[in-house]
Amino acid sequence: MWNIDWSVVAHGVQLTVVGMGLVFMALGLVVLSMVILTRLPWLQVKEGSSKESAEGSEHSSPLVEADERARVAAIAVALALSEERPRPALTPPAGSVSAWKIQGRILQLQR
Repeated sequence: MWNIDWSVVAHGVQLTVVGMGLVFMALGLVVLSMVILTRLPWLQVKEGSSKESAEGSEHSSPLVEADERARVAAIAVALALSEERPRPALTPPAGSVSAWKIQGRILQLQR
């Protein structure tokens, strides 16, 4: 019925398995590097803050000052954006007649 060369099919399956294996291995490396890069700075901050609290120093670290400045800046921006500004009125002057009214009147006169 069908004349199939099974060696070609086996070679295609082998290429597919190897290719998908490489793709998933690359994805795994990307995920692993993301985990390492996101957790490593947090571990350093925790270690630094625990050392400072153990020493009992009165000087604040530059990282804490930068964090506090960032919070103050975020609050200032939020307050500035929350203020309402007066918006100009979009109503036409009282004595003007719009084009819609004129068109309506013309249609009424034509009947």
